[in-house]
Amino acid sequence: MEKYFDFKGYKNFYHSNGEAKKGKVFIVHGIGEHLGRYERIESFLVKDGFMVEGVDLIGHGKTSGLRGDIPSFDLQFEIFDEAIKFNPCEKTYLLGHSLGGLIGLRYLEERSKLFKKGIISSGVFNVDLNSLPKPLITIAKFLNSFYPKFTLSNRINPEDLSRNEEEVKKYVEDPLVHPKISVRLFFEIYKNTKIAIEKTVNIPILILYGKFDKIVPPISAKILYDSWKGEKIIKEYPMKHELFNDPEGDVVIKDILEFLNS
Repeated sequence: MEKYFDFKGYKNFYHSNGEAKKGKVFIVHGIGEHLGRYERIESFLVKDGFMVEGVDLIGHGKTSGLRGDIPSFDLQFEIFDEAIKFNPCEKTYLLGHSLGGLIGLRYLEERSKLFKKGIISSGVFNVDLNSLPKPLITIAKFLNSFYPKFTLSNRINPEDLSRNEEEVKKYVEDPLVHPKISVRLFFEIYKNTKIAIEKTVNIPILILYGKFDKIVPPISAKILYDSWKGEKIIKEYPMKHELFNDPEGDVVIKDILEFLNS
């Protein structure tokens, strides 16, 4: 099912697929992309008996808003609250990738009663401001005070996404993909990486990351693992950033299904 719903001035795109025989998986996608790029893992989950659902984030994909600008995580959480009501299910799981790993984990922490387990793929939990040019940070702070919607490049090199050249080509040619991030979203990310580590909850999570990830360094996954209060499993793969779209991504999906079914 695909539909749009209005909430607080945004026209939000919602997608669901499959029957919730075993439960449903709520997917949160990464920056600059959209839910349509998760067809591969969606097909495996649906075939295994899970419903898959999610929304395109504000300013992403088919949802309205300035490209790359999410005013606040709290607003995005409220939109998730609306979306998750469309198909109520007692067994709900969260799957977040990259920026969606951070947003998804924060949502799981704030709405812990909604979820049985969480899966975090290449999640962002460590933003090192010292690694960025000082003039850029100075300008960003100024803009965040006076023009927070101002967008900059998200600095993602498509070649760093996957070892699958066909997937990289599809990403570059996808009209719904964009390379932008607003200054206020950048600082929301920075703020919430710290909150995520301080506010962990007692819910089982599976943490996945690529050994050769240049977009989100592996240390990010290890920081989350060390801080998490609940049951936790961490798995490293000889891959880049997008684990599901790797030529050997079936191995990752197999581990996800094993975790969900355990």
